[in-house]
Amino acid sequence: MVKEKLFIFEFVAGGGFNKEDIPLSLFCEGFAMLRAAIEDFKKIDFEVETILDERISKLQEILKADNVLIVSNEDNYIDFFKKVLQENAYIFLIAPEFSDILYDLTRLAEKNKKILLSIDSKFVKFASSKLKTYQFFRNHNLFPPKTVDIQSHEYGLNEVQLTNDFRRMKKPVVIKPDDGVGSELIYFINDDNDFQHFLNIIKENNEMFQNRNFLMQQYIPGRDASVSFVGTESEPIPICTNAQFMSLSGITEPTQYLGGYSPIKEIPNSHYKKLVKALEQFKTKGYFGVDILLMSANFYACIEINPRLTTSYLGIRNVFEQNLFEFICNLKRGETDHFSEKTTGFSHFKRIDFSIDEQEASPNSLNSEEIDFMLSNKILELITPPFSLDGTNYSCFVATKEKTMNDSEKRLKEIEEYYSKNLT
Repeated sequence: MVKEKLFIFEFVAGGGFNKEDIPLSLFCEGFAMLRAAIEDFKKIDFEVETILDERISKLQEILKADNVLIVSNEDNYIDFFKKVLQENAYIFLIAPEFSDILYDLTRLAEKNKKILLSIDSKFVKFASSKLKTYQFFRNHNLFPPKTVDIQSHEYGLNEVQLTNDFRRMKKPVVIKPDDGVGSELIYFINDDNDFQHFLNIIKENNEMFQNRNFLMQQYIPGRDASVSFVGTESEPIPICTNAQFMSLSGITEPTQYLGGYSPIKEIPNSHYKKLVKALEQFKTKGYFGVDILLMSANFYACIEINPRLTTSYLGIRNVFEQNLFEFICNLKRGETDHFSEKTTGFSHFKRIDFSIDEQEASPNSLNSEEIDFMLSNKILELITPPFSLDGTNYSCFVATKEKTMNDSEKRLKEIEEYYSKNLT
């Protein structure tokens, strides 16, 4: 029997930054999702093809893809992408929403009449704007924090509007890009001093704020979480509530997404009936996530929608008996199927950062012997091996798989201690 051919493309690891520095944090999570997606689609008998940036080409040794193509800094990654796209019947996309990257790649797949296993372009376009999703949540009484949009132009953000809105908004506030992804360019502003500091930041780094709209959002305390959905022809299915660990220190410290765990057992999927009803209108098929704040046992506020595979999947795949991608494939093929909500344990997932002495560092990427070492019996949970762009600062990504929450937390601490003891 001939296997169906599937192209899995992850933007950061797959050459999207082939002409500039790879953002280390985005790469770490992106490669982890790429590796997990390849493994899980292979389990349902696809022939899988993918692309890697030449700077991380050694990592193809740990990918289970049937074919890995290497894109160099001399290539036009879009031309490269189109060529591989033509050779496969199916495609699964993992890419950021900023600058319409995910939307444009999705439209290319649709125009070439490929069977799209990720989210369709219409939903991607809508959900890529945090302002649109704020208005959507507000119209459906899903309690988003008060949000105003800050216009930008070729000279940067409109400082007069920014100042006026800040004076009217209840403090503290969060300022972030309308099309941002992860914790990119998120600023937590507690008071007037922080705001003046932020004005200095945008003056000194004007190019980062040019022709890109931002949002000012009232900060409300709560428990950071996300809900993972699988969209169907009728209504989306909430499959898991995931904890999120965020570092929102202040204006002088960058906001960071640190990871999380799955599932939050005490939050039943029936908790999201109103959100499900609101999302029903999109009729989109595939995996997506909704970021929320858990305010109490019975109340949550919706923040934004992620129209793609999210980092939480790295935990979800370790705790569900059913292969989520097999369920999605069946939906895309028009086959009726039942998703089993049965879970088998807990998974903590986290990016781990560390530094090593320059004299002992390896330039740019690890060699195969170092990768084999990191994949020893001690760190079976490692998904993205330690990787460095400067030979000193490293990042990796792990996801535990344990029967109890306590065991999962304990194992994560053991891994962090192992890196601290052996590699710093």
